[in-house]
Amino acid sequence: MVSRGISADVTTYNSMIHGHCLHGQQEEARRYFDEMMDHGISPDVVNFSILIDSPVWYCKNRKLGGAMQLFKKMKQNGLKPTTITYNMLLRALLQDGRVRAAKNLFNEMETSGLFLNIVTYGTMLDGYCKNGKMDEAIALFESMEDTGVSANEYIYSILIHGLFRTGSMSLEAEKLITEMEEKGCLPTGRAYDIIIRGFLMAKENYKALHFLRKMRVQEFVPSDSVIFFLVNTLSADELKDL
Repeated sequence: MVSRGISADVTTYNSMIHGHCLHGQQEEARRYFDEMMDHGISPDVVNFSILIDSPVWYCKNRKLGGAMQLFKKMKQNGLKPTTITYNMLLRALLQDGRVRAAKNLFNEMETSGLFLNIVTYGTMLDGYCKNGKMDEAIALFESMEDTGVSANEYIYSILIHGLFRTGSMSLEAEKLITEMEEKGCLPTGRAYDIIIRGFLMAKENYKALHFLRKMRVQEFVPSDSVIFFLVNTLSADELKDL
């Protein structure tokens, strides 16, 4: 860019790198990043975050080694990663099953004084649940109130879904549903889908029907997949009550 007589700053390079990443032009994105460095223009947090979370590169392509190297370089350059940058890496690590590495990164966030937002907790909870770490998920959920972050419907839904998925914790899921309602976190259509599907999987059809009725009162409509599940799970007599 500079060699072509174009005056460029960090903002210009951010735009170029982001554009090439969006179009799958990995080598071009990296070339502009290197050119920026060669011309003494220090990359900022945005530069690094774009590359770390590029749709064709690093986190979104599960090239975690490269992502972690960029993350390390970012800190070596004196830049403080933001909560968003950490959240990107947490998501990628957990999707790749690297739970311990994600936990270490989460601990690093805490010790660095960064604010752990609802997305941070949601990412960790979802990762724990999907990797079968329900004890860790429950412990993290219970610790949230001490940090000043209140669980919302999104957080409750993640954990309820995880509890149902174990196939043996429907009672715990039901208690969490009650707690959610008591705290004023009214379920959305997606949450009702999770609850109804969970009780059907647990063969507690009458509870599934109970929440289906509540869902209708709230004027939500079950998703196509839940309707299919209902039709193929309920008895003829139960279907008459729908």
